[in-house]
Amino acid sequence: MINNLFNIKFIGKLSLIFGLLFLGKQNVNAQAYGDFPYQQSFTSGTQPAEVSIPTGSGTNDATFTTNGIRLTRAVNSLFGAIFVNNRQFSSKNGIKIAFEFGMYGGNGADGISMFLFDAAVTSPVIGAPGGDLGYNFARANNSFSAARKAGLTGAYLGVGFDAFGNFKTQQFQTDKRWNGVDVPGGSHITLRGAAGLVLNNTGQSQGFTGYPVLITQSTLAVPTGNGGAILNATGGGYTFSTGPSSGFDLKTTTYASLSSDPDYRKAFIDIFPNNDILGNNNGFYITVKVQYGNTLKTVIDNYLYRKSFTYTENANASGNNDFNTGNTAGANTTHTLDATVPDFLRIGFAASTGGLNNIQIIKNLLVTLPYAAETADDLVRTCRNLPVIIDPYSNDIAYSGLILISPVPTASNNNIDPNQFRFLNSDGTTAANPFLVSNSQGTFSYSPITKKVTFTPVFDFIGTASINYNIKGITVPVTGGPYGDEAYRSPAANIKVKVSRCQVITNPSLPSKSNYQ
Repeated sequence: MINNLFNIKFIGKLSLIFGLLFLGKQNVNAQAYGDFPYQQSFTSGTQPAEVSIPTGSGTNDATFTTNGIRLTRAVNSLFGAIFVNNRQFSSKNGIKIAFEFGMYGGNGADGISMFLFDAAVTSPVIGAPGGDLGYNFARANNSFSAARKAGLTGAYLGVGFDAFGNFKTQQFQTDKRWNGVDVPGGSHITLRGAAGLVLNNTGQSQGFTGYPVLITQSTLAVPTGNGGAILNATGGGYTFSTGPSSGFDLKTTTYASLSSDPDYRKAFIDIFPNNDILGNNNGFYITVKVQYGNTLKTVIDNYLYRKSFTYTENANASGNNDFNTGNTAGANTTHTLDATVPDFLRIGFAASTGGLNNIQIIKNLLVTLPYAAETADDLVRTCRNLPVIIDPYSNDIAYSGLILISPVPTASNNNIDPNQFRFLNSDGTTAANPFLVSNSQGTFSYSPITKKVTFTPVFDFIGTASINYNIKGITVPVTGGPYGDEAYRSPAANIKVKVSRCQVITNPSLPSKSNYQ
């Protein structure tokens, strides 16, 4: 007992000493890759300080609720949008984005877009509403001049979760004209690209060209016919394909927060750089997955978004002139899109309704770097007044090696920097002593030597104690990759300790045992 008490006190002192020694060191590392990780639940019911409500397509309907950001109500002809104003993400090594969403409670339109735009644009203006989902443009003739709306300023990539189906579709009418593909049906995931060049002063000016469909794919079962389309590498045309043999609908009957519910929806967007051996970025490989209930489905797999390519403007008016009352289509024209990757990107979301509607909502946004450190929650048990030792790294990893398509970096808990462990406050900031935190439940202490956490409950405490922490890897010059940069720090994970009474049965005729209570 005396030895155990000495060990606990010694570990606590070590934690204090190492915490003070390394606190300064942890703040020295600059984030060369942007403001990663970014984690926001959007469930506080109030607008986070780093989130702005942009201008654009009329009155912005975005509302902050305890269920998430409700971008639109189930009312016709609404739009809502937000963007993260003081976080920017380097494009050098890619981006991973995950968020939960819901489209429900109405009669089916239109959808949600996640967009990335040039971080140099500090006050973006949202694109057209309705089927354009706040990303694309809308042209029109003079009879409907009020319907004209430029696309998102600074646009680089729009990912449409398109319940109704118009985000992908070519339109040429008096009141709406934009390029697209002839693929019928709703419940599509569609990628649209960057803005195009000014083509003329009769309708196709800045913000009214480009934004082409790169790829679209139905999430519904489409065993025959056109379920998807992909922009060809050259020529500006599309190759069409069927959809999946079985699928799911992006919109649901209800809004679900638990993955055990079939109406639960979560999106995963992985944007990985097509870097050469010299580190030059030649575009991105983009993968989009959706979790519906407990099932995870890859909808778009490793699409290569190149820095420059040919696309087709296929919603041109006769004479390339929208500034009249005519409604005669002109000839298609092909153009080269400059999709040079901005050095830094910002993220935003938009949604819209039209002649039909849905409640459209997002929450639990997480933005990280590919191959950032990864953590998982820990759960342990102990008895009243007994310390317990936790190995937080048993289910955590960091990476090593150059960031290339092949070979991929190596994952291991041996790549974790033991000196960069951090206990976190409830607001996600680093604790005053990153290795030692005491509260009404007890004391959590971490040792960079043993790489273990010790929890010592306060006297007679019974209940559940918990604390959050994060980690990061090690930067090894030339061969090791950038994993020691703060941008590669993991999202928060939770250590939970259940402290029970553990009554001891002392019947002399029975073996001794303890019972958790």
